[in-house]
Amino acid sequence: MNTKHTPGPWISENLWEVNSQNEPLTICSLFKTRTIAETQANAKLIAAAPELLENESSNLAAFRAIVHQLQSGNLQVAIHIAEQCILDIDSAIKKATE
Repeated sequence: MNTKHTPGPWISENLWEVNSQNEPLTICSLFKTRTIAETQANAKLIAAAPELLENESSNLAAFRAIVHQLQSGNLQVAIHIAEQCILDIDSAIKKATE
């Protein structure tokens, strides 16, 4: 995927910053929100952004493949692709929120 943003992965190394894992770059600095836990959750979500974008791009291709397989009468193949999408989505959400 061709993007204009700083390539991932990004990491939340401390409470207030999200940095590039591969370069000495600060992606963003966060200011305290209502709680420290909320600030940490925001940093984690921002750090997950490149992976979430990549995951969504992959899922779009997978959903197109599912539609094609269903139109071709290949229900089992479509189910297999959908199950993999579910696992990928679940993994990305966990990484961004846990």
